[in-house]
Amino acid sequence: MSVPFPSCWFLCCVCGPLLAQNSGWVYGRIADVQKSVNTKTKAWVVNTPITEDEITYTVSVQVRDKIVTGTHELTPEESAPPQEWTTNYPVKIQMVGDRLHVRGSDGRFVAARNPAEDRQS
Repeated sequence: MSVPFPSCWFLCCVCGPLLAQNSGWVYGRIADVQKSVNTKTKAWVVNTPITEDEITYTVSVQVRDKIVTGTHELTPEESAPPQEWTTNYPVKIQMVGDRLHVRGSDGRFVAARNPAEDRQS
């Protein structure tokens, strides 16, 4: 039994690219990584404040002619971005909704909240 031409065309031209489609990761380079620390008072014991540091990293990645920026709030379960992430360090990024996933060559990645705006370089 032979397969009719329209069926072959559909399988080759429509299903093929869908199966071969990559996961959306694109190459870029670190433009900047900045750390900011915000100290908050959790409670007071007598006259002494008990404070807690909130550490936030701002990661900027240049992809082609755009700079994509995301903020990463450090929690006890997550680690800081790798030390080798300096200017021009090659990384892969993936945008998923409002999340920016950045993966370095060592396989570690950081998920950051991405503001809606991108800056043109």
